[in-house]
Amino acid sequence: RAGIIVPEGIIFQSQAAYQQLRKLLVEKHLAAVISLPAGVFQPYSGVKTSILILDNALARRRESIAFFKVKSDGYDLGAQRRPIEQNDLPQVTQAVKEWQVMNADELEKEPSSSSFILPKLLGEGMALIVKKSAIAATGDYNLSQERYKQTTRIQSQYPMVKLGEVASFIRGITFKKSDQLEVPTKISLAVATTKAAQESGIVSDALYHISSQLLKDDRKLIRNGDILISTANSFHLLGRTTHVKEVEIPMSFGAFMTLIRAKDSILDGYLIHCLRTPQAVSFYRKHANTTTNISNLNISSLANLQIPLPPMEVQQSLVEEINSYQYLLDASRQIIENYSPRIPIDPSWPLVQLGEITSARMGETLIKKDMTGFGKPIFSADSSNKPWSYTESTRLSFGKDTIVVGARGTIGSVKFPNIDKFTCTQTTIAVTANSEKIIPAFLYCSLLAFDFRSITEGVGIPMITVANINKINIPLPPLKEQKAIITEIEAEQSLINANHQLIKGFEKKIHTALARIWNDKR
Repeated sequence: RAGIIVPEGIIFQSQAAYQQLRKLLVEKHLAAVISLPAGVFQPYSGVKTSILILDNALARRRESIAFFKVKSDGYDLGAQRRPIEQNDLPQVTQAVKEWQVMNADELEKEPSSSSFILPKLLGEGMALIVKKSAIAATGDYNLSQERYKQTTRIQSQYPMVKLGEVASFIRGITFKKSDQLEVPTKISLAVATTKAAQESGIVSDALYHISSQLLKDDRKLIRNGDILISTANSFHLLGRTTHVKEVEIPMSFGAFMTLIRAKDSILDGYLIHCLRTPQAVSFYRKHANTTTNISNLNISSLANLQIPLPPMEVQQSLVEEINSYQYLLDASRQIIENYSPRIPIDPSWPLVQLGEITSARMGETLIKKDMTGFGKPIFSADSSNKPWSYTESTRLSFGKDTIVVGARGTIGSVKFPNIDKFTCTQTTIAVTANSEKIIPAFLYCSLLAFDFRSITEGVGIPMITVANINKINIPLPPLKEQKAIITEIEAEQSLINANHQLIKGFEKKIHTALARIWNDKR
């Protein structure tokens, strides 16, 4: 018997030698695979690892292999490895021992009626028992637990076909940084990478340009109706698709993406919606090969994605219906993206420095343990806020009269939490309104319109200081006039909120239209 820790790539890499090794292990030696979180070997390495449990005697008796997932080992996953309460190692250790001795009847017991830990972990998704025949059926003997998690079978009134039967796949081109041209020429070739290929379409400003001589295969030129899919990206972006409806300039695509070209039996407009369904996204993540920083989706796996194939006239009808919803959905999103509350300035209003009507404080330095648990939110310079726990007597606390301004990193981001209690990090400045002189909502709208680049200082790391904030001049009408302006802005906000509801409604209509084809019974 042996327990061997291996880099995560060993359990799914596609080279023949790795597949042969995994085949040997599955057939003769392997009893269990324990997935560890990335960071357990910090500060020496952040690589994600797994433990292979080898037991020749058990492997001969069992027709299955057990998979376990450790979410935490009792320490956080940062370089300092500070102790935390969550620790799955004792449970997983006990479950592995139980796996060695439990019989089939015991494995089928309900968690509530069993004294064993293993059934409990099975119910929580932290353990999975997979037949060796199922592992062998993949052909590559992949040992990623996610590959074998069961999903609901789709029951469609139309025949289900593999994606590889109705589309062809083309790999992207590889080019070096030295191949990039500073400016495009009449004979250069545009290249779309994952940065340029967004769900809404190709972002022209993010295109690279290279010599057209680097293109060795004309099939790699993007055509009208082609679909780009991200097959090497962070886990949550894996499988992001771009429908290229119209190509305006000669264009290819990068190596981290795959081009899907619809065959005659399927409309590209129908196919793109199939590739964006929850069923498809679940498939991408299930078949992802994930290392520390990046996830990969093999074309051979992608080709096995099953989708319903209705007659061409049904496809056309569905595309027309969804496009009508999409047009209104996009219009609503455009309204939201372009809207920003604006205050009509009266030249007669006096200019007042913020330091006279507000108090400003830098946010505080918070260590990682402050950002765990449940409690009041933390606001930072970026767009996120996180739950936190703290001792109120020793932590800065702000309320509904405070605006948060990004002072480092995302400089000039302005947030109006409008909640009773929160704190903010050292990347921000908390600007608290003197409610006898300025309404917090009016202060928020005024800061939204201010150009913070004019008060940024610092050569290496740009920043805004409290002193800079205090010197900002804003036009300040009387409180009564402030209230009237905010009332009008709130009326505008209600219309914007209505557009949010429209978006939800149209998204639901699109989901319902697709569900008629997929007929998913979940």
